[in-house]
Amino acid sequence: MASIIKEKKEIWSDKIEFLRESKKFFSKMKYRGINLWPVMAPAIYESYVAPVKNKKESAKDFFRYFFLQERIKFPEVGGSGILASFAMNRKDHHEFFLKSIEKLKENVLLIDMYGTKNKDKKDRFSLRFPNVILFLKLLINFNKNSLKKVLDTKYWSILAHTTYICSQIKRFERKMNEYNLKAYVSFCSQASEEETIITLISKKNNVPTFTLQHGFIIDYPYFGTPVLLSENNVSDYILVWGKSTERQLLKFIDKGRIVKAGNPKYDRPHKIRKENLLKIGTVFLSVVGNEESNKNLVRIIDKICVKKPEININIKIHPFDKIDKYSSIVTSKNIKFVDKNVSVKELLEKSDFTIVHNTTISYEALLYGIPILKFKDGHYAKLWDDRDSFIDLKDLETLLNKLKTKKFAKSLLDYYSKILEETFYFHPTKTVPEVYREKIIEKVKD
Repeated sequence: MASIIKEKKEIWSDKIEFLRESKKFFSKMKYRGINLWPVMAPAIYESYVAPVKNKKESAKDFFRYFFLQERIKFPEVGGSGILASFAMNRKDHHEFFLKSIEKLKENVLLIDMYGTKNKDKKDRFSLRFPNVILFLKLLINFNKNSLKKVLDTKYWSILAHTTYICSQIKRFERKMNEYNLKAYVSFCSQASEEETIITLISKKNNVPTFTLQHGFIIDYPYFGTPVLLSENNVSDYILVWGKSTERQLLKFIDKGRIVKAGNPKYDRPHKIRKENLLKIGTVFLSVVGNEESNKNLVRIIDKICVKKPEININIKIHPFDKIDKYSSIVTSKNIKFVDKNVSVKELLEKSDFTIVHNTTISYEALLYGIPILKFKDGHYAKLWDDRDSFIDLKDLETLLNKLKTKKFAKSLLDYYSKILEETFYFHPTKTVPEVYREKIIEKVKD
């Protein structure tokens, strides 16, 4: 089977000292035959961007990792077939995952952590007896390698987290040995420590492993945790949406590990826009961590609505974000914040155009034949050329005025058709979940 990662270019964990030194340390460590770096990478990447915590917050983190264990419901003992798992608390991603595996006719053993991840802490975790001897061994190793200088205020939290990871490896390995598996399909093995562990145990047992693409994978001009999707590829195969993702991943891994399969949310392009209207627009804000960019964008949107009262704007925040951060900025009566549970599909179907900043929805909007206006600031991640981007109020007003001309609007939508072909693979006769099943079974038989 393919190796964990083939480094074909300099990656962020080589360029940033905190990541580089952490990677150097954990790459040399194994527990029960499992290399700890890929499992710890999500926590390390997150720690780098996370704000410094006070002593009370750090103590809470230490207690959680040292004394608690997440309640996870494993499939019935003795099962056989394809193991699949989901380990996030996002409803939209959960629906995406279930859609992806719905056509797997073989017996599917499901580890679905969605319900657990959404519970209160008292219901989500149970007490566990910590492995004190392991903790002391890790403490000695950390000190021997001067990790305190590298990790600084996050030292004790990451030490306790490492102890927790080792206990999870032991726990998961014991459960995995109870099944007779043909393959393992994870939602996102690059960014979920539970799924990374299961993937590496499966590879150790010579079980083919797969993971899904659920967000855009591009060259980011700045560091952020989404780079994990490119830099921590542990699965044997990655089921990607189309050619553009394949080109990006080829900078990191071998072509044989990349499987073009499409996006299960969309079996065919919608192309539902009939005329060039600019009455209703939807703004999709970026992920948590980009609050300043989001606030700047909301300020621009508020001003454009004052200047163009004929336009009505819906604003949808990221599921993990809070409306309170942005609602005080808005003065225009033409702006409405929509509920988190309103689907992206529903909003795009009703929109004449959309305004985005670093969100996967940029790609989804390609399927609807509407203008996609991209806010370009210091944290802008370039998806395609900048003919539809803006940097300030003046830029946005100019862009909206240009869109009223049929020539510019047509040339933009024609360009989107080409980008769409690069972004999404569509089988001529099969649905995307059917393609997923076919590709997985094909690789399993190989």
